Formats: sequence, C-alpha cells, structure tokens
Amino acid sequence: MRVVVAVCVLGATVIAAAAAIHQWHPGWQPERTPAGRAVIQPAAPPVDLPLPTVGAPAERRNAPAAAGATARWTVPVGPGPEAGAGPAKVPAGAVTETISETIRAVAAEPDPNRPQSGSLSVAQVGYDDAGEVTLTGSASPGNTVRVSLNGQIVGEAEADAEGRWRLQPDRPVPAGQYRLQAEEFGGTGGMAATVSLPFAKADNTGDLPLPDRFVVQPGNNLWRLAERFYGDGLQYVMIVEANRSQIDNPDLIFPGQIFRIPPPASGE
Repeated sequence: MRVVVAVCVLGATVIAAAAAIHQWHPGWQPERTPAGRAVIQPAAPPVDLPLPTVGAPAERRNAPAAAGATARWTVPVGPGPEAGAGPAKVPAGAVTETISETIRAVAAEPDPNRPQSGSLSVAQVGYDDAGEVTLTGSASPGNTVRVSLNGQIVGEAEADAEGRWRLQPDRPVPAGQYRLQAEEFGGTGGMAATVSLPFAKADNTGDLPLPDRFVVQPGNNLWRLAERFYGDGLQYVMIVEANRSQIDNPDLIFPGQIFRIPPPASGE
C-alpha cells in the first residue's frame, strides 16, 4: 500500500509540473518515453538542452537555440530499465589511455573558433622540450607573419606554399599573461591582416610529459573542451576543480595554460 501511495504522489507531482508548464507555455505537452522518463516538449521539433545550471559558462547559459527550434527538458520520474546496475566499470589504465588519446587528438586540431582575419590565424600554441614557446598558424602563401607580445616584436616567419607558418620567439618568454598579436605582410610590405588574442606563458611546463596534461589552444573554452573530453559540456566543472589554482573565472581561460584533464568518473 505504501508503495502504491508513493507512486501516486510522484505521478501527481509530475502531472502538476506538466500542467504548470503548460499554463506558462500552452505549446508544451508531456510525453512518456520507454525509459520511464517524462519529456515535456512542444509540438515543434525540439532541441535538447540541459537544465540551466548556476556557474555554467555564460556563452552556454545564454546560447540561442536554432531558428524555429524550441527547448526540451527531460525530467526523471523513475528508474530506467538498467536501474540498479551501477556505472560501467572501466579499468583505470584504460581510462587514462583514453584521456591521453583524446588530449592528443584535441591538441592536434586547430579550434574553428580561434581568432582569424582572412587567411591569418594563430592556430596553435605549445612548448618545446625546454619549455620554450612555439607558435603555428596560417597565412597566405609567401607572406610574412610578425608576432609581438605586449607590443614587443618576438619574431617573424614566412608562410609556406600551403599557407602554414611556425615561429619560436627569438628570446625566452617569462611566465605571465600577454597580449599576443600577429600581423601579416604581403610582398609589397603592406599589412594584409592582423589578429590579437590573450596568451599565458605557463609556469608549469615541466608537467607536459604527463599524459593527462593539455595546453589550452586559441578558441578553446571549458564547455567545448568538456564536450570533447567527456561528451558532456556540464562536466567542465571537473576541469575547473582539477585546476583551481589556475582558473579564477570559468569564462576566462587563456591559450598557453597547461591544465590537468582528470579521467571521467567510473566504477571502482
């Protein structure tokens, strides 16, 4: 009898919630899925969104939905068919290997959100074995790229036939935060383009041999990194907690910082 009463109360709660949302937005209708979850959604094709979370990066909280789309929130109302099985147990070594492979894959792909002007971009930042800064990017083939930090020129490089350039500053760069600017010059010497971005020379470059370390790249943000590393942007908090000494504001991370990427949660 107690079980029946509890189920009835839970069902009534979900129905009341659905009714309240329906009154707020008449287009919303409840739908029950095979997994035992009530989905409150409109008739139009929805866009799945996580419940708004305090502290999530602002660009994700405020991200607009696609044109003509509406949001859908999934409300748990009971255990699914796999309830009680617990999380899948993954050997610790396999988790570490997976994170290491993902880190290498993410670092090897320039972020499409990096600053770019025409053909000019600073695509990747990194460190050599001695901990010195290395920069790579794109520009029109044959053009010269001049790089400066806080207004001081630190080197020039020429884009190759495929429009790629690589530069190592002509002197060691002390740890700290900088404004990095790249300027592209054509054959006549005139400036063709310029891009500017923040850069942080890390003071923990000695950690880089560790397989779970990742150098933040131009265009990265915590939400998209969590999507790549864990398949869920909300897990950005794991990266924040693992690098609390470097992250004062989750909305502000800087190319050149070196983060530890913890493995995803798994069974013992």
